[in-house]
Amino acid sequence: MEELQMSPEELLEPWKIPFAETVDEEDIFYFFRLLFGRIPSELEWYCHKTFSGKKVSEIFASYVASEEFKKRLSAQGIRSDMPVRKVDLGEVSFYLPEGDHAVGEVIFGTNTYEPNVFSVFRSIVKEGMTFLDIGANLGWYSIWGSHFLGGMGKVLAVEAGLQNANFLLANKALNKAENIEIFHVAALDEFSLLSYSSAYSNGFVRKAEIPESGATFGKEIVQGVPLDSLLSEKLKIGLVKIDIEGSEYRALLGMEKTLKKWKPTILSEYSPLLLQEFSRVSGEQYVRRILSLGYEMRLVDNDGTVAEIFVEQLDDELKKAKSDHLDLLFLPA
Repeated sequence: MEELQMSPEELLEPWKIPFAETVDEEDIFYFFRLLFGRIPSELEWYCHKTFSGKKVSEIFASYVASEEFKKRLSAQGIRSDMPVRKVDLGEVSFYLPEGDHAVGEVIFGTNTYEPNVFSVFRSIVKEGMTFLDIGANLGWYSIWGSHFLGGMGKVLAVEAGLQNANFLLANKALNKAENIEIFHVAALDEFSLLSYSSAYSNGFVRKAEIPESGATFGKEIVQGVPLDSLLSEKLKIGLVKIDIEGSEYRALLGMEKTLKKWKPTILSEYSPLLLQEFSRVSGEQYVRRILSLGYEMRLVDNDGTVAEIFVEQLDDELKKAKSDHLDLLFLPA
């Protein structure tokens, strides 16, 4: 393929070139270069150059909708805009992203989310309580919590993902939920800069390595913070919900002072594989750490029933559930 380039005269004063509504072969070449980060193969070139003469808008839309472009965005930590839909559930409403198969699409299809955990959550939340939502995501528990707690209650919503935090803000405004305070940070055991990656609206954090090239800044970064440093010692926490894709143990270490002082009820996702990957501890270590603070453990079953469970039974329950996680309830002993 011959080299394509603008003439020296055109490069000196490109603003004087009339804008063409249709593409030529040079445009198509640079679509590959800029959007895909490569040059077309010989076979691709013979196919794609036939698009010459078509409208710029049509060709652009085709390329940015391609799987290759989406994968490139994902690999670089960039999320393309999602269509947003409003769902009205009577007492509360939500703005949710379409195509989010982790949370949004579940709510669109069922008008609920994690019904087993939600039923336990509803039985615990009382008017006037302070609820700490660690891994608030799009706001399902925070918004409902705000509604259940009433004007004298308070929700502290902690969310590491920027897009999720934006949805939280929008849903707070939509529901006029003035008793929600949002913290766009990652709950951790130290002050640390973290990189954030996501699978739909679920997110994962790792320590951000910042080379001299500054390459990390092409990714989404977030501040890791021990929650003991954020929470007021005078604000009694009654309930903690924590679901942060394997970083639960490190978040726990960063808020032990709060847990020891107020002994809140804890609703936690339990995923041994993610705990090992992101907290570098076993599932047993995580559970035993909570129990050592003066708690008893219960299993939240798929139908929302709550039953006593012991550490030694967790592996068998995981196999029985045929799942990568369990939902656990920790009650002050």
